[in-house]
Amino acid sequence: MPTPTTKKMRESIEERILSTHQHRINSMLNIELVDCSCEDCTATLAFDVRDWMLNPGGLLHGGILTTFFDISMGILSFYLNGDLIAPTATLSVNFVRPVQNGERVLIKARSHHSGRTMIQTSASAFTDGCDSECAYATAIFSKSTPKI
Repeated sequence: MPTPTTKKMRESIEERILSTHQHRINSMLNIELVDCSCEDCTATLAFDVRDWMLNPGGLLHGGILTTFFDISMGILSFYLNGDLIAPTATLSVNFVRPVQNGERVLIKARSHHSGRTMIQTSASAFTDGCDSECAYATAIFSKSTPKI
């Protein structure tokens, strides 16, 4: 059973996902919160790969996978920043293996440090049913933006 703080975290993240403006990239991704833990400072989000997300080679476009990372670590940072927008300051992605059309990508994001001015995060991407990473990322989010 989730702790009260993890339950509050889940509610905050789900509300953030649902409050996405129509016709913007986040709303086009059909984001699903799979799991989260306030105690571990983690959140796992799922994204289904669809035709419009493919590169000319028929694989998931690297920019779309980077967007998955940015959203996943960003939503975690949003919660850790008291439900305030925390803009991405840096984002670095390493691609390990390709992702096929129709696969489901799970992004497991973790916060390593949440200080006065920044939140340091990392994340790993997996495809459903595969234990090996398809990519991994690190990012820093700024805590300097007022609530939107």
